[in-house]
Amino acid sequence: TEAAQDARNFVAAYHGVRGSLKPQNTIFYGPTGIGKSAFENAIAAHLQIGKVPVYVLKGDLFAQALQTNVKKSVDELKRVFFYTLMHGGALMIRDLDALLGTRYGSRYTIVEGVVLSELQRIKEEPSTWLIADTQFIGRIPEALLNAHRIGKHREVPLETGQIGIEQIIKALVRKIDRERFQKPKPLEHAEVETEYPIDYKSLALKIKNRGGMIPAQIERLLREEMEF
Repeated sequence: TEAAQDARNFVAAYHGVRGSLKPQNTIFYGPTGIGKSAFENAIAAHLQIGKVPVYVLKGDLFAQALQTNVKKSVDELKRVFFYTLMHGGALMIRDLDALLGTRYGSRYTIVEGVVLSELQRIKEEPSTWLIADTQFIGRIPEALLNAHRIGKHREVPLETGQIGIEQIIKALVRKIDRERFQKPKPLEHAEVETEYPIDYKSLALKIKNRGGMIPAQIERLLREEMEF
């Protein structure tokens, strides 16, 4: 796969193999349960086999710490970037939108400033590579999603046989339902089913038989099924 090739390229670049080029900083995106962490763990395992250090920064835990002590948390964030740049290796940021605060409808300006400057340095340093993930690519500031910082944006596909496909379908059905202005508002505390009965198991099987689909493709399929 492309991700596996990127990992191989970075191993070569990290060890200074002549002619090797490290991959662009990369962000994986997709809803909860789609397998982003498993995808990244596979990349990390490949890097570690190639004797490349891997550092992990969890955005949700950082956001919690930030609420307690802003200065200490920001200093720790800077140390993580400094250590990565000093020693080389791959830095994985889980839940980048949580780290930036955009997941919660706010924006940690001081954190965003640190990330903007440090990601550009990681991009320019041949022995460092950033891998991030987010549920919501639309909540990542545009200033980060460019060739100077995070140049590669990859939607994680639903692989054949992966569990949780039915849950993804149900989440997308709810999203489509919310767009239906003619749908009556539900009573308080009441569960309201979609107007169109959805055969979740049949749809999940159809997706698996196609070898996996990204959420945008699943949504198009659902809209066809619901005649939206």
